[in-house]
Amino acid sequence: MTLSLYARRAVLATVRSLVDAGGGGALLFYEGFPPAQPEMPPGGSPCFSIALAVPCGEVSDLDGFALLQLTVPRVNLVANTGIVGWARLVDAAGVGIRDWPVTDDPEEQYGLVMSQLQVYAGGEASLVSAAIYL
Repeated sequence: MTLSLYARRAVLATVRSLVDAGGGGALLFYEGFPPAQPEMPPGGSPCFSIALAVPCGEVSDLDGFALLQLTVPRVNLVANTGIVGWARLVDAAGVGIRDWPVTDDPEEQYGLVMSQLQVYAGGEASLVSAAIYL
């Protein structure tokens, strides 16, 4: 099924509403690989998490993609040492909405980009970009 840009923007506006409901959601960053579905347990503790503001971001379009650019702090305190492999977007109740890979590739224009994937407990993790695109 192919959706128009208008419809994809509406889908992302709905995702933003889900994340914002109940006081705002979060991004949780984990080692390894995500489970098959966001409804499944992540299989470990996050390396770090980011509480999202309300609204959590702006819906727009870029290069033919519908884009939800999340508004997040760029530097975050790390709870657990690890190599970040993926992140989960959750609502205020902790219900998983989306899982996706994290990269440190500075050429990546869409998605989750960190300055480096290795993080250390008590240190800082730097998030370069946080976006959902359709």
